[in-house]
Amino acid sequence: MLADPEDARDVCQEVFTRLYRALESGASVDNPRAWLFKAAANDCINRLRRQKRFGRIAERLTVESVGVGQPVDLDQQENLRIMRETIEQLPSRDRTLLVLYQDEISYAEMAEIVGVNPNSVGKMLARAIDRLSREVAQRMDV
Repeated sequence: MLADPEDARDVCQEVFTRLYRALESGASVDNPRAWLFKAAANDCINRLRRQKRFGRIAERLTVESVGVGQPVDLDQQENLRIMRETIEQLPSRDRTLLVLYQDEISYAEMAEIVGVNPNSVGKMLARAIDRLSREVAQRMDV
């Protein structure tokens, strides 16, 4: 969810440290994986909000599945720019679901992370993908 790899590493370290301290203090965490994803997503959102408040570029999402970071031609670079800008405009829940889906997280864990009924995840994810597809096509005039 963060464009800056250093910020992502910071969030990761902070979240794992919080989980360790919580477990050390005797807190019960039923699903550590979901807890980590939920905490990391919340921390990323909070960090992005702080960045936005201070006028920096906010809500960058690296889309590894479309080849960000690899050498590409100018048309591919333009398409990736459009894709990133479109993803940035999606509602936070849609962005989160798309990232979790890309990371092959189960629907049950997605539901716990996003805070919705597990039976709703499939439909919500399909709508997010449809919304992204429509908006990218519209921006590319396809």
